[in-house]
Amino acid sequence: YLERSLRYGIFDASAAQEAKAFLQSIECSYSLQFRRCALIFDFEKNGTESPETEVGIEFHRVGKDLIHALLEGCQVSITEESAEAVAPSQTLSEQFIPDVPKLETAAFIAPSRERTTSWPTGGDDWEHEDDEADADMSPVAQTPTDPVEGPVEIQDEAKVTDIEQPQTSPSEEDVSESVQNDEQAGHVTEASVETFEKAEPTPGVDSEEPQSEVPYDVILGVGGASPQYGLLGEVSGRKIALDLNHTHTISLFGVQGGGKSYTLGTVIEMASMAVEHLNVLPSPLATVIFHYSPTQDYAPEFTSMIHPNTVDEEIRILRERYKANPQALNDVIILTPADKIEERRAEYPDLDVRPIAFSASELKAAHWKFLMGAIGSQSMYLRQINLIMRGLRNNLTLDAIRTGIENSGLSDHLKELAQTRLQFASEYIDDSQRLQALIRPGRLIIVDLRDEYIEKDEALGLFVVMLQIFSEATFNGTAFNKLVVFDEAHKYIENDDLVSGLVEVVREMRHKGTSIMVASQDPPSVPVSLIELSS
Repeated sequence: YLERSLRYGIFDASAAQEAKAFLQSIECSYSLQFRRCALIFDFEKNGTESPETEVGIEFHRVGKDLIHALLEGCQVSITEESAEAVAPSQTLSEQFIPDVPKLETAAFIAPSRERTTSWPTGGDDWEHEDDEADADMSPVAQTPTDPVEGPVEIQDEAKVTDIEQPQTSPSEEDVSESVQNDEQAGHVTEASVETFEKAEPTPGVDSEEPQSEVPYDVILGVGGASPQYGLLGEVSGRKIALDLNHTHTISLFGVQGGGKSYTLGTVIEMASMAVEHLNVLPSPLATVIFHYSPTQDYAPEFTSMIHPNTVDEEIRILRERYKANPQALNDVIILTPADKIEERRAEYPDLDVRPIAFSASELKAAHWKFLMGAIGSQSMYLRQINLIMRGLRNNLTLDAIRTGIENSGLSDHLKELAQTRLQFASEYIDDSQRLQALIRPGRLIIVDLRDEYIEKDEALGLFVVMLQIFSEATFNGTAFNKLVVFDEAHKYIENDDLVSGLVEVVREMRHKGTSIMVASQDPPSVPVSLIELSS
């Protein structure tokens, strides 16, 4: 077939020589690779951008204006005369569809390479070469009889040339979803943005005038414009923003390594501090992250936000695509149980570590029920505790409740159970401390509840109480918005009675300027009633 193609002039002579060499060396080792590409025809937005690579597939977006140009170019009748009139340096597509940019590199475009070979052709009867000689000598080892200028090894020629794939920015945690398979533009500390543009890096953007507006194509959370928002990233050439002015309930799910933490970090940063070209934030939010683990191994992931990003590639992406600079979140506090204070301070010497403590005056009757696990329970002694608290509604303190239990008609056994329930709550009561005094706009509070002696129900009860106390906090007498994150929610949101109470609390948060985000890598383990609250 190759000889016939040569006779009919279908094959170029140099290409035929390479094909002969390939056929002769086909029994030698070689590799066959398949590349996957996809074209997305976008009828809503013009233009195109650098391709994105995900799960091994290279995606190319073709905008509306380019689609029209392609179709109009196809209507042009190409005759032999018009084809011959095309300049040698131009292709037919460049001549008749000039408005459509030509790709220089892509996974489906073979790279340019030398079309010569050092394989001896052996005349016209190349196919009748001695089989024994072929067995004894590899293509590379044989000496060419007629060396060709610029020879290349046949072993390389026989292999499918590997195309260098665009590299995504590295991830310390799980990135890209969610809109997580998207590029995480706003995550300045741990940028998860993907980019393949080849632009000259800019040294910085400090000299530019601050922007009162950051352009976006789609905004999540509202149907119109918003005075406060931040960029999440890009998908299919569209900049995606998140509203930060209204209260929302957000569910963020993703498999491990899929970008959930990058997305979460992006939202935390855009809500806590103003970053030029990435968000519009005249009134920063206060952010609280609830983190629980029954072991010491799983540490909270966002303690690194006190340092700016130092990864060169990610900094380049921030500057080239978003004209932004790395920035640290300076105001970060860790709250942890009192008996873990020294351990956490040794673990995080650069952070302000404080004990979890609140004044009894900050607690309401519902808070005590959560702390003691009395939500939904019909036990006799818990009913008695409710009656005691009802009688102490104007003087609801730890000592008053203890005295009420001792003076109640409960049996000694039930009194002991009631005091045990009260003991967990008492570990966090300190009338010299006020939890509400810790939260303020622009501050990130990480509640690190890593303790092998704290059960998941106790952790959830404590989180709900802290959520309610934080939501009612003011700063200098003025209310402000908050963002509260339940990180790895599947680890502790299980108890049906506590979940029903949590759902009611989350519903109330909309009226208290507090947005809730539930993050998990195991969505089926998160109660549906909580997911259904997502706005």
